[in-house]
Amino acid sequence: MLAAGNLVHAAPLGTIFTYQGELYDSVGRANGRYDLTFALFNDPVVGAQIGTTWTNLNVAVSNGLFTTTVDFGSGIFDGTAYWLAIGVRSNGSGVVFSTLTPRQAVTPSPYALYATTAPIADNAVTSAKILDGTIAAADLGPNSVNSTHIVNGQVLNADLGANAVDSSKVLDGSLVGADLANNTVTSAQLADAVALGGAATVGQLDVYKTTAGGPAISLFGTGTGGYQYLYQDDGQIGIYLDGDSGGGGLQYLYAADGSVGVALDGESGGAGLISIYNTNSSARILLDGAGSGSGGQITVYAQDGSSTVQVFGESSGAGLINVNNNVSSPRVVIDGEGNGAGGQINLYAGDGSNGITLYGDSGGGGLEYLYSADGSLGVYLDGDSGGGGLISILNTNGSSRILLDGASLNGGGEASIYDSTGTETIELLGAASGTFGGKITTRQGDGTVAVEIISEAYAGDGGLISIKNAAGTERLELDGDDGDGAAAVRLHDTTGATTILLDADYSGGGARVGIGRTPSANALEVNGNASKTTAGSWLANSDGRIKTDVRPVTQALARLEQVQPVAFRYTADYRAQHPEIEDHDYLNVVAQDFQKVFPDWVKSGGDTLPSGEKILQVDTYPLTIYSAAAIQELSQDLRKKQAEIDELRQTVNELKKLVNGLNRKL
Repeated sequence: MLAAGNLVHAAPLGTIFTYQGELYDSVGRANGRYDLTFALFNDPVVGAQIGTTWTNLNVAVSNGLFTTTVDFGSGIFDGTAYWLAIGVRSNGSGVVFSTLTPRQAVTPSPYALYATTAPIADNAVTSAKILDGTIAAADLGPNSVNSTHIVNGQVLNADLGANAVDSSKVLDGSLVGADLANNTVTSAQLADAVALGGAATVGQLDVYKTTAGGPAISLFGTGTGGYQYLYQDDGQIGIYLDGDSGGGGLQYLYAADGSVGVALDGESGGAGLISIYNTNSSARILLDGAGSGSGGQITVYAQDGSSTVQVFGESSGAGLINVNNNVSSPRVVIDGEGNGAGGQINLYAGDGSNGITLYGDSGGGGLEYLYSADGSLGVYLDGDSGGGGLISILNTNGSSRILLDGASLNGGGEASIYDSTGTETIELLGAASGTFGGKITTRQGDGTVAVEIISEAYAGDGGLISIKNAAGTERLELDGDDGDGAAAVRLHDTTGATTILLDADYSGGGARVGIGRTPSANALEVNGNASKTTAGSWLANSDGRIKTDVRPVTQALARLEQVQPVAFRYTADYRAQHPEIEDHDYLNVVAQDFQKVFPDWVKSGGDTLPSGEKILQVDTYPLTIYSAAAIQELSQDLRKKQAEIDELRQTVNELKKLVNGLNRKL
């Protein structure tokens, strides 16, 4: 699209002006309604935008012609050359405005050009048309404004520039007191030197403005120095300043009742001194520039006049603070260099004995002592003892009874507890063995280890509790992880051998109990004999509801006939492995023979031969069941035999009767 136009100026008031233009589209002169934007630039092609963008929506365009209003605000058109950038889009389309080219130059109307050189009519410019401060001195010709042009009272202080009126503008004697307003003469209006009095005369200047009618300020010049009084409203002295009071300056600040409240002395004993008094004119705070040695001192007093706080800027090369009781005896002492190069704080008991002592640097770290009522050391805290912190708690004899060490074995902490004789009876280690965890050790009175609690005996292992006998030899061991993730309990005999073992999951085979041996094959294994207080066998679940494929035992007698019970003795090698086995005859079966008859009831045990082969174990329980079944079979055979015998006996009896009958007949 292409647009061209001109500006038509509106009424004299306001900043809105009318813009008329022509708009072309790709066909020719545009028709319809369009949205237009207008922006001012200081260059026909690039340049910077001046002011804001003006937007008109729904502008009617007929045969390419349109008229609209534009307003860029005040202060824009100051004679600078501007170009108008116009954007256009179809009304309501919502698309981005298309910027038309070229930019249109903004030109003035002919009479607007005349306005820059037209003369000013008489009385056209009055005071009402001149803003305050818009006419500078450079805008006025010499003598263009004189006394005939100024109405009396029209020139105020604010109308005169700095140094606008100097001595050359004022006639001698032309100013009297009534001609000077308050504060019209200040130090800026006075010469650099104003002399009051003379070489042999006390100069005095009084400034009045008090209810009492006396001066508010009095300044005196004497042969020994100047001094000054500043009075309160009732005439009482408020401040006294003395330029030379026996060698230095002096200042007093008075309370409302006329008593001295603060005294400042420029030289008291070679240094400055500030005294702050109470209402009874007694000093309660002293600030002395040379109180102790070459350092300053601050002293704070109690109501009765005793010094309760003393601050020394230098005491033996460092600062010192004393906090005293009501008889001026130190109860808190803060020393900037009490021990070596570090600070020190002492807190004393009511009787003056040591209560707490703190050292900022005791050979590398901080140190604190806490004392008991009798003055003996009760607690000792060291910030750096062998690289870590240390706390020692002592008894009344000064002997350590509890020791907490932040850097003990393997970089871990340690806590030690001692008995009345000084023997360590409890020891807690944060890192007993590298990174394997902590350890707790309890000892008997003679120092022998009684119990050890280890959080991790080996890498990845569980906790362990070891209980010793009187000689310190382990007799009971509770292991939270026996290397397979399960717990175990071990009891040892006097030789140290494990005699009872309870393992929650031995080598992944489930829970095991071993008495006198390691239960490697069975849930319960006993080395030697076992007994009960009453007769009876082990009970087993035999409920028919938990059984299947139930069938009677047959051929029991024939199977038992294949089993060979034997009497035997154990070999010397086997008895050497198990010293508890006595050398006498034993009754059992041979596992290899028994296995041929009852193969499911023979298996390898935990013991081995010297060659390493597993020793076979036998469960002879089948003999009990098969013996019962064999008895039943024999019982059935006996009943059959008895029937046969009864039948034969009947036959014999009948034969006897027949023989007897024949004998009678013969």
